[in-house]
Amino acid sequence: MHYGLVIVISSAFIAFLVGGFVFYGFTAFFEAIVAEMGFSYAKVSFAGSLRGLEMSILAPFAGYLVDRFGARKLAIFGVMVSGLGIMLLGFTRSLPTFYLAFLLLAFGAGGCSGIVLTTSVVNWFKDKQGLAIGAVSSGFALSGLLIPVIVHLIDKFGWRETLYIAGMAMWVIGIPLSILIKENPEAVSLRGNDQISGLRGFKPIMGEKSFFVLSLSEFLRYMIVSTVVIHIMPCLSSLGIERSRASFIASLIPVTSILGRFGFGLLADIFDRKHTMAVTGLFVMVSMLFLLEGAIFPFILFFSVGYGGGISVRGALLAEYFDARTYGKALGLLMALASVGGVIGPPLAGMIFDKMGSYKFVWLIYFFCAGLSTAAILILKKKHGAKENRISE
Repeated sequence: MHYGLVIVISSAFIAFLVGGFVFYGFTAFFEAIVAEMGFSYAKVSFAGSLRGLEMSILAPFAGYLVDRFGARKLAIFGVMVSGLGIMLLGFTRSLPTFYLAFLLLAFGAGGCSGIVLTTSVVNWFKDKQGLAIGAVSSGFALSGLLIPVIVHLIDKFGWRETLYIAGMAMWVIGIPLSILIKENPEAVSLRGNDQISGLRGFKPIMGEKSFFVLSLSEFLRYMIVSTVVIHIMPCLSSLGIERSRASFIASLIPVTSILGRFGFGLLADIFDRKHTMAVTGLFVMVSMLFLLEGAIFPFILFFSVGYGGGISVRGALLAEYFDARTYGKALGLLMALASVGGVIGPPLAGMIFDKMGSYKFVWLIYFFCAGLSTAAILILKKKHGAKENRISE
């Protein structure tokens, strides 16, 4: 059996844990934390933004480290620290300690999520990169199934106890899976022959004009995605939808995104990746109009497919510009710049809601952001000879 398949499966399960406990699951804790701690929506949202801010700062270093030392060591470290951060979050009693726990959580998640897992998978595949990335990112998508489970645990045991359970699960399941990850020998050889493997390797990446165009597009996309992930349950509650139904609807977003992750991942291996990526942006753009009008299920379909597809195509599109020597650093730097949007989006939405008592103006703003993101993708220039830079399968 091609060991790349083992990498895909183990990475997908790690992504499932990180997605459920660190990213998508946060919306289930949102209202319980507000009710007990008395924080405003904006203050709780800022915790998610701190997570995004730290991950954006650490992303280039994670990219450098995965190119330098490989994915296994980073994944093991990331899972251990993430589990600790989740449990410490349950012990918080004040806003500063709440934020500090989120920073530790983000520090760990940076070592066992998108950058590390995607780089590991890309280094094992040549002709089916989009599909392989789609399979791994579907682990994140399926983690949406944990949202109703988390809500049930919170209602039965409390939000603090649920965090203790989640932290232990990260350790017990995540560490053995991380050990299964190993490097493609050809990628290791290519990195070993690299003359710019140190921090200087960022210079040629930053010299690519197309890289900054892609970064701008991802910045705007992250504003939208991070806001939806954190605010979807509060938004649904503001529309009069009860908590149990809201948690089910929220879980549909990542689960339905599997259609986009696999579908657009496959299309990215067949058709031009730039235009395929632009189509995912159009899906997100249309979804904002549906959410603006309160059409929940059409929103779920368009947003999930566009959002999920963008994740798969982004990684494959980036592989057209950077090979195994610099791919991790390029992805890390891209995520760093893009995650600034993820930092800005949620508290901006929280402040607008606190002032206006409605999310409608938020979704109108993000409709235009999605349009600008799509336009940026369309002006990307293809790099000649990019395919020759991919390592053989």
